[in-house]
Amino acid sequence: MRAVFGRRATPERTTPPPSPRTLKPTVAPLFGFLRIMMTETTESQSFDPSRAEMTTRSKMPKVNRDGELECDFEKNPTAIYLLIQQQDWDGVEYQAPNFPEEVRTFVYRRNPDGVLKWRLLPIHCAILHDAPFSALDALMKAYRASAQAQDDHGMLPIHLAIKKHMSPEVINLLLAAYPKCIDIANYNGLTPYEMANNSSSAHRGYYRRALKRGSPTYAAVTASFSDLLCGVSLPEWNADPSTAFGLMAK
Repeated sequence: MRAVFGRRATPERTTPPPSPRTLKPTVAPLFGFLRIMMTETTESQSFDPSRAEMTTRSKMPKVNRDGELECDFEKNPTAIYLLIQQQDWDGVEYQAPNFPEEVRTFVYRRNPDGVLKWRLLPIHCAILHDAPFSALDALMKAYRASAQAQDDHGMLPIHLAIKKHMSPEVINLLLAAYPKCIDIANYNGLTPYEMANNSSSAHRGYYRRALKRGSPTYAAVTASFSDLLCGVSLPEWNADPSTAFGLMAK
């Protein structure tokens, strides 16, 4: 097209551009990783894998010197991490079993000066966002060793669960997956039992019984849940914690 003096030539459009008001970011998992894409929509949509658009993944998580998968939140966050941030628990429950590599990938963020700001696994992030038991159960089944992973402050998932006053079922889930957690201190030098002693949670009594080595509750949880992450659905099997062990209500 020939330019006209005093004006800038512009190419002809075959279709009008979409109105900015109709653009909405949607989550699109591809091989387990997410890209934010702009799609035209006039109504809100919940997570639906069958409608999710696919796009090419540009960067993969790297393996650090400790052999752990990790990725930069600013550059290539995993789909499941962003789903957790959005509190899309249906999406998390879909993503975890289908893309287990995401569940074992640490996501980190740095300050502009390069100093580490935070570093979390999806299980840490989910607890901090008050995830329901079903979402935490899905994460643990996808990667049981999550219970042993410490965040950048040295916090295990069970430390965070006590801090967030989570239910006895969540404590059972994490304790069964990693019984030795009761010996691990957090960044303040407190073990889970010591945190339980200082807790203001309504579940404080159960925390203390479950997290004390040698207690009947600790023994029951660690023994009875040995196959928890091998197909037993705890929401159905242990819907009433007071009858599951006969110990929680004491």
